[in-house]
Amino acid sequence: MKEDVTKELQFAVERTFAHTFRTPVAGRFTPADLRQFPPGSVTSIIEITGHGPTGAIVLAFPSQTIFNLMKEIYRRDFTEVNKSVTDAVGEITNVIYGVFKHRLENYGYQFGLSLPSVTTTPLTSFPLGTWAQAAEFHTPAGPFYVAIINGGTALAQTA
Repeated sequence: MKEDVTKELQFAVERTFAHTFRTPVAGRFTPADLRQFPPGSVTSIIEITGHGPTGAIVLAFPSQTIFNLMKEIYRRDFTEVNKSVTDAVGEITNVIYGVFKHRLENYGYQFGLSLPSVTTTPLTSFPLGTWAQAAEFHTPAGPFYVAIINGGTALAQTA
């Protein structure tokens, strides 16, 4: 199941960026290492609930990456993390989760609705009793990071 989950999350990330930003992304999931999540990132956590795998999806955008992505959409500069920026990260997370959820429902799983929680507080650990996979994705706007945490308590710990 772990391979299916990471494969479908990778598909969801690639599809979201291809359709939303018209830009390719490249990344590969490996065992998670929190050092991949740089300080100063805008991080979004969305809980996976329902009848199937449980856990969370975490996206972390270094400020400059999300500023560059938003500039592509709004055609203006962003220089500080504000409500527009955190809303954008939450919406990107929602879209990725929606694609991911739909793909895993093809395996017979049923998932509940979740809303992302967006923070600038760095991740400090993953809960005990979980496995986590993470990927650094590369775009012309800069890198960003995605992790999937499965099992145990769903949410990652923040400082």
